[in-house]
Amino acid sequence: MDYHPISLCNVLYKIIAKSLANRLKHHLRDYIDPAQQAFIEGRRISDNIIIAHEIARSFSLKSWKHVAFMLKIDLAKAFDRLEWNFIVSALAGKGLHGHFVNLVHVCISSPSFSVLINGQPSPKFKSFRGIRQGCPMSPYLFVLAINELSILLNEDLQAKQL
Repeated sequence: MDYHPISLCNVLYKIIAKSLANRLKHHLRDYIDPAQQAFIEGRRISDNIIIAHEIARSFSLKSWKHVAFMLKIDLAKAFDRLEWNFIVSALAGKGLHGHFVNLVHVCISSPSFSVLINGQPSPKFKSFRGIRQGCPMSPYLFVLAINELSILLNEDLQAKQL
C-alpha cells in the first residue's frame, strides 16, 4: 500500500509559510529558466507538452539526420525526496537574504510525525528531508530545486559528460 502523511499545520505556521511563499513567488521568474513552466505565474505547463510532442514528431521524420534523445523523468514521491540542504543551497545561490533562507529552512525542517499503530498514536519522530504537500511554499521550492537539477544536467551536457 502507498500511504501519504496528512499534513496538519498550526495557524501560525500557515501564516508564516504563506508569507514566505508570496515573497518567493514574486521572484521566481528571475530565478527559473524560461523553459520551466510549472508553478510560474504567466506560464502554462501545457505549452511544454505541445513542444515535447512537436520535438518527438521531428525525431521520427526520416529527414532527421542527427543523433538525439529525449528524457522524461517521473519523479515518484518527489516532494518527499527533496533534501533540505539542496533547497537551502539553491535559495542561497540565488542571492536570497540569509534570514529569509533560514526562515524557509526552519519551516521545512520543523515537522514531526506520528503514526497510528493498532489505533494508538506512536511517539513523535522527525523527518530529515522532504517538503510538505500542503505547505504553501512547497510548489515553489520544488520548482526551484528542479530548476537547479536542470542547470546541473545542462552543465554536464555542455561539458559533454552526459
